[in-house]
Amino acid sequence: MRLNFYGAARAVTGSCMMLEVNSYKVLIDCGMPQGSEAENTGMNFPFKAREVDSVLVTHAHVDHVGRLPLLVKYGFNGIIWTTDQTKKLAEIILLDCAKLQELDADHKNSKLIRQGKTPNVKPLYTTEDAMRTIDMIDSKPYGEEFEPVHGLKVLFSDAGHMLGSASIIAKAENRTVVFSGDIGNPYNDLIAESKPIKTADYVIMESTYGNRLHDYTGDNSTEAKVEELRDIVHEAFAKGGKVIIPCFAVGRTQEILYYLYLINKTEEVPVFLDSPMAIKATQVFLEVNAEYYKEEFSHLLEQGVDPMAFPALKYLLTPSDSASMNEYEGSCVIVSSSGMCEGGRIVHHLRHQLPRKENTVLFTGYQANGTLGRRILEGNKTVNVSGHTVEVKASVRSLKGMSGHADKNGLVEWVSRIEPKPRQVFVVHGGSHIAPDFAGLLREKGFNALAPEFKESYSL
Repeated sequence: MRLNFYGAARAVTGSCMMLEVNSYKVLIDCGMPQGSEAENTGMNFPFKAREVDSVLVTHAHVDHVGRLPLLVKYGFNGIIWTTDQTKKLAEIILLDCAKLQELDADHKNSKLIRQGKTPNVKPLYTTEDAMRTIDMIDSKPYGEEFEPVHGLKVLFSDAGHMLGSASIIAKAENRTVVFSGDIGNPYNDLIAESKPIKTADYVIMESTYGNRLHDYTGDNSTEAKVEELRDIVHEAFAKGGKVIIPCFAVGRTQEILYYLYLINKTEEVPVFLDSPMAIKATQVFLEVNAEYYKEEFSHLLEQGVDPMAFPALKYLLTPSDSASMNEYEGSCVIVSSSGMCEGGRIVHHLRHQLPRKENTVLFTGYQANGTLGRRILEGNKTVNVSGHTVEVKASVRSLKGMSGHADKNGLVEWVSRIEPKPRQVFVVHGGSHIAPDFAGLLREKGFNALAPEFKESYSL
């Protein structure tokens, strides 16, 4: 058995690992690297796509599924396995990604034509590639064992990160290998907590927040988070401004809508959801059994209440709907994707709203190095937005306790539940310093732990 690291090794995005078992090659995740990490690793694969026999997917975020159509385009012809909910969400996300790739290529070609040059930019993959990929996705419920290739038994265990997210438990040759996926933050207000993993010989675990603790000082209740958001909204509205919230379309958007629903129970706050992908994903959230959610949220669903819909919430469906917000008079909240501001309609809003000092840009999730979101959050006075130099005069805020990931203590607690200790822990999904530092922390606690580098390979 051999384990190869082809993504998210000393990096946060671009999840991609390969497990070789009995001459079979099984890929675990096939994500899109983002920001500076995309520049470091590129988009192509350091292996032949046609030689991959099967793919296992932990969850539907772009940095875990975003290159699946590229894998198919380059010759993969097996089955992509994931959970029931991730299958539904991945279909939405992959079609959206393909559309963005096509629009980006069209934009660059139009620019070349204006410069008198030959238009030669092709999208990374097309909608047709995405559709072929979707046809190759199959699913299993949590806890049901199956064999993606002969001799490898696999089951998905709820990771508590987002709807459908899973840790992967793989067994072959008398060894158990666990891929954590993204480990959920137990203080989120939507998704039920992760299920503990009882035993493993080898663990590959994330470390996104492996060097820090979430700000859990004071009250961590839903009510406290809602009040913090309410205060930020009131502050911006008092200045006549708008609140712009870059949000991951799947997971974070639904949590923010839930908070805004609770605010709108006592006062009217106009909210615009400007993300076709988030609108579709929200419908998936409402179709799922209430058992996958925290008690308060599931109770509302069981009563027939839609906690992600209220009279003050409007959907912006078309590009012209989105552009109309430039002329919108009065204060409002605009929720748009992508969460790291690397594409999607949020870029349009930032270009127009960042220079206005009455506005507030509110971040609610992790911003990877090199992304536009990270540059804004770090306090840059000017940023490049779609080729335009834009002044940052708006207030920049961050909502506490909103991460979908477990923090340093949560990660240690997760792996410490495995008894006896694994033979080896491989630490991935952390920045160039974070992953090695977290591996060092685990070694101090008695684990054999290391942070592999890109393209490194280990015999298990």
